[in-house]
Amino acid sequence: MTFPSHDPSSHENPQRSSEEFADHQLLRAPHPQNHRLIPVTVHSVDYLTDTLLRIVVHAEELKSYALSGPDEFFGLLMPPPNQPFSSPEDFAATPIEGLNIRAAVAAMPPEVRPNLRWYTVRYLDKTRGLLAFDVATHGLNAQPTDASPHAEPSTDTPTGPGISWCLSAQPGDPAGLWTCQGLWHREHRKQLLVADPSSLPSVRAILEYLATLFPEQLADTHVIAVTSSDFDSEPHLEVWRNALGSLTKITAPSEGYAQAIAEHLANIVVESSRNQQHKLLPEVDYVWVAGEGDFCKMVRSHAIKTWRLNKDNILWCPYWFVGKARP
Repeated sequence: MTFPSHDPSSHENPQRSSEEFADHQLLRAPHPQNHRLIPVTVHSVDYLTDTLLRIVVHAEELKSYALSGPDEFFGLLMPPPNQPFSSPEDFAATPIEGLNIRAAVAAMPPEVRPNLRWYTVRYLDKTRGLLAFDVATHGLNAQPTDASPHAEPSTDTPTGPGISWCLSAQPGDPAGLWTCQGLWHREHRKQLLVADPSSLPSVRAILEYLATLFPEQLADTHVIAVTSSDFDSEPHLEVWRNALGSLTKITAPSEGYAQAIAEHLANIVVESSRNQQHKLLPEVDYVWVAGEGDFCKMVRSHAIKTWRLNKDNILWCPYWFVGKARP
């Protein structure tokens, strides 16, 4: 079963299909999957905007892989420069399925030890064995795009091994993909999704999942996106506005995402049986928030203390913290 994407940039993305998912109903949180390591090669590297990079990797094994949910995350094992990919399994006594992947990587010899960083799946194309993920480059080595052909590349030096590998990745480069799982589910119909640039790819994937399989739920789905500029996220988010219950876009510096969302949430009056005339956001039963750590904490705290939402109905997942190396 497929449904044409609402997104006019869908020429870059395959149509979503129920076949992508192990459980396409997702009425409960995804079950933990048996992790495994899939050797992959880089298929393509493209800039969607001046500062947003899309990397697509390929493996025949991905043709039989099923996502646990649209916001699935994974570990990317990136070999040192000019080195082939070495698997932690080659240096471990424990079978790969039982490995603590962080400890297994740390135990490898430094000269072959890959860097491990975590990303979210943007889409899985099982027919061709392709998996895509997006990387915000934060202005490092910005590339001109059709939308902004005069962008000036940054002369800043990347400090993180993840962004360094992504900026230098070329088709044919080897890597490893450590499978993990998704977190989002659709048990609660009225949902609020809150994201910064690091988690917006997951939001886009969730919306495409709903549009494909349960389009009637889009009208009860609300999205708040906080970015530093339009170049921080995949183009054409605005096209979802008419399909969603609401779409709010907030601009703030990356170190100010938590403050920006706090100020916005303070102005939201949630619908209740006693107050229905001055609402800015209809009642929600479930909140999903991911991105910068303090940003996530702020949303969770507000949902619990101000909206009186049950803690079990809030999924919060810090992806990174201001001033700290990204995991």
